[in-house]
Amino acid sequence: VSAFPGIFRGLIDNKVKQVEKYMLINAAEVIASSVTDLKTTNILPSPLDKEVPKRISKVIAIDKKM
Repeated sequence: VSAFPGIFRGLIDNKVKQVEKYMLINAAEVIASSVTDLKTTNILPSPLDKEVPKRISKVIAIDKKM
């Protein structure tokens, strides 16, 4: 719910034609860093948080290949 809108927006905005592994890792890092109150019962950000997809779309084309 949090990942797909941001990933697709990032792909479109950056005119990316192929999804790479590092893009998905970047998206996962944004999602993980968006959890404000980490507990065993709270490991994901709220699906209603509209900032998460925006943040994901900004990091999609940043190449952090390992």
